[in-house]
Amino acid sequence: MSYFITNCFNWIGFHIVNDLLERGFEVAGQDTFSTATAEQLAMMVGRNDLFSLVTDEKTTKKHYQTMIVNGASEPPLHIHAEKSFKLCRGEEENPESNMVTIKLPLLFGEWMPMNEHGVYDQQTFIPFDSETFYNEAVHIEDFLPSFMQCLQASRLPSRLEIRSQKQESFDVVNGKQMVFPLHVGQIHRQVKSLTNHYRRFKSLYPYN
Repeated sequence: MSYFITNCFNWIGFHIVNDLLERGFEVAGQDTFSTATAEQLAMMVGRNDLFSLVTDEKTTKKHYQTMIVNGASEPPLHIHAEKSFKLCRGEEENPESNMVTIKLPLLFGEWMPMNEHGVYDQQTFIPFDSETFYNEAVHIEDFLPSFMQCLQASRLPSRLEIRSQKQESFDVVNGKQMVFPLHVGQIHRQVKSLTNHYRRFKSLYPYN
C-alpha cells in the first residue's frame, strides 16, 4: 500500500505519516518547509526507508494507491491515486468532486501550535479548561485509528465528519455521514502529557 500526503510536516501531517510508517506502509510526502518546526519533524522520519520526500515532479512516482491532501493545499496535478482524501477543519466551499472530504474535529497533540494553557485552532486560542476544549477536543492518537478505517474502507460517501463522542451523536446529519473516534481517552491525562512534552521541547514548537 502506497500513500502520498501533502503538508506532511505540519503537525497533523507528521502524525499521519508516522502512523502509516509504523504500520509498514510506503509513504511519499510533500512540504514547503515554511517553518522551523517542519524541518525538525522532517528529521524524525527522514531516515525511514519507507518514506520519500517529493521535491521534483518530473522524477517522482506519479501513481499511488491513496492520496491525502492535508489542509488548504491543492491536490498536486501530477499525482494520481486510486483513492483521494481532503482533510479540512472548516467547511470546504468547493469540495473536489473526486475526493472524500473529511471534516476534522478539534485535534490536539504533540508539535501543534500551543502554550501551557491551551491550543491554537485556526489562529483561535482555546484554553484547556474551556468548555469548547472539553467537549470537542480529540487527541491525535484517538483520531488516527478511525482515520485509518476511513482510508481502508472500500466505499465511502463524498463527505465525512469526525467528532468527539462528547458531542451529540447522529448517524446522519444534513445528509452527511458522521464518523466518531472509537476510543476517546482521558483528556486530563492527555493534556498533562502534552504540556510536559511542550515544556521539554518548547523551543521547537510553533510560536516559540
